[in-house]
Amino acid sequence: MGSRDKRLYAVNNDGTLRWAYETGGKIFSSPALASDGTIYMGSDDNKLHAVGKDGGAKWTYDAPSPISATPAVGPDGTVYFGTNGGVVFALDPNGGLRWSKRIGRAIYASYSSPAVTSDGMVFIGSENGRLYGLNKEGNIVFRAQTGKAVHASPALDADGNVYFGSYDGSFYVITKDGRLKWSYKTGGIIESSAALGADGGVYFGTGELRGVDGRVGRLCAFDSNGTLLWTFETEDWIESSPAIGSDGTIYVGSNDHSLYAIGSGPSN
Repeated sequence: MGSRDKRLYAVNNDGTLRWAYETGGKIFSSPALASDGTIYMGSDDNKLHAVGKDGGAKWTYDAPSPISATPAVGPDGTVYFGTNGGVVFALDPNGGLRWSKRIGRAIYASYSSPAVTSDGMVFIGSENGRLYGLNKEGNIVFRAQTGKAVHASPALDADGNVYFGSYDGSFYVITKDGRLKWSYKTGGIIESSAALGADGGVYFGTGELRGVDGRVGRLCAFDSNGTLLWTFETEDWIESSPAIGSDGTIYVGSNDHSLYAIGSGPSN
């Protein structure tokens, strides 16, 4: 896990420190793991770091601006990441540049991370309100326009459909070639990235205003066709992304300082 003290930490199962790796800047990026155990993460020192499983540096790549978003590793080992300056990079496993592409103003710090399909399509959101689809050569295949910034990371299902929310309050599902399948207008902003269940369920959180100073969060559940199944309300915004346990339990954190474990079918 990364820290604002500029270090990446590895801990043992009993909570003792295994090693610490120091960078030159604060770390907002979550680490991404490759199949060979290499750990990739960005830092405010404008570098992507590749770290061995023993905590030693393998290589770094100098970017033009800080890297707060979490990298993604493709099936062939290609490492994809976005910078805070709005450029997407693809590197080979040894740190060599495969391609880079500017997609807009800025990729939201620590949230908008790339999603990659098995055939190398890359999807990523931008603060200019678009979700971009790029092919494995780094060419832009489509731009899906929303009303406001796309802060959340996209999620992919087995067919390559892309699920994401926007600051315009709508949740979108598009095909891998950019066609809209369905959308749903919520009552607030969406920073939460979606979790997809094995049964086709779609789960994400929202942040809504209530009254003059009130703030509530809502966990929304949909079926695969875009039908709202239920919502669960919390006492402040949900900006974290839900996780689904093996038994179907949905776990989500809220800005009300609580972690919730939710079974199927609550109603609020």
